[in-house]
Amino acid sequence: MTDHITDAELVEVDDDDFLKHVRTVGIRAAYDAALAMVRDPKTPAGARVTAARWIADIAGYLGGAGDEGASKELHEMTGDELRAHTTKLEAQAAAMRQGMAGRKSASASVSVFD
Repeated sequence: MTDHITDAELVEVDDDDFLKHVRTVGIRAAYDAALAMVRDPKTPAGARVTAARWIADIAGYLGGAGDEGASKELHEMTGDELRAHTTKLEAQAAAMRQGMAGRKSASASVSVFD
């Protein structure tokens, strides 16, 4: 299968091949497009936020495709599942705090008034 399927080829592709193509090549193309939007300062802010949110969602940070526990609501989880979910969220929060601390220290040395 090629990286690009034309409309004429869609008729010939069975559902399994098509879904495999979407889940491999298609998702990579969607990710690349979203990442390009996030990195481009000329992209409108709303579109950049939407693209960034989608990337975070598929990575599992927002309970999306990358999160195995996303199929259960909190009230449906057992005590062990809630503890595991809490531990995961605490680790994510710590990683975010650490990332933000690195940004603050790097930007603290640069002033707009210098």
